[in-house]
Amino acid sequence: RQAQWDQDHQNWTLYASTLGPRFDPARLPATAKVLALVQQDNTAVVRFAKARFHRMRPWAVDPSLQGCALSPKDDPYSSYPSGHADVGYALGVVLADLMPQKAEAILARAADYAFSRQVCEMHFPSDTAAAQALATALTLAMLHSPKMQAGLDAARIELKAAGF
Repeated sequence: RQAQWDQDHQNWTLYASTLGPRFDPARLPATAKVLALVQQDNTAVVRFAKARFHRMRPWAVDPSLQGCALSPKDDPYSSYPSGHADVGYALGVVLADLMPQKAEAILARAADYAFSRQVCEMHFPSDTAAAQALATALTLAMLHSPKMQAGLDAARIELKAAGF
């Protein structure tokens, strides 16, 4: 059930159970802006990588696998790297940086979210491991970019004011 929920939620809501109901980017616009930028850039890189590697998904390799419900947009040749796991890790790295006191729980949720992709038989373990490496490298570079500093500072102030 959790893996199916994770499959259907490829955005900030994957951290709602970890951060609580007050974590609502609709009420945290500076944080939402940073998360959207990180997700957008990571998604673009993952799309390029998926097209380049063109790896079959587990259910395409073995049609007898019965994972989570498939969507008509699930390309059988888009396994590597995992887009969901990439988003989970990318948002997790940013949130862990913004809320270091919650970093352990945030990064544990990112790993659990990535594992859901294997439970759903949408990805091989190497797909989610590649997503973790890619998301971490790209997101850390973004966090150190001078262009991101004003947005990150605004998100930190906003999150602190909201009690995070």
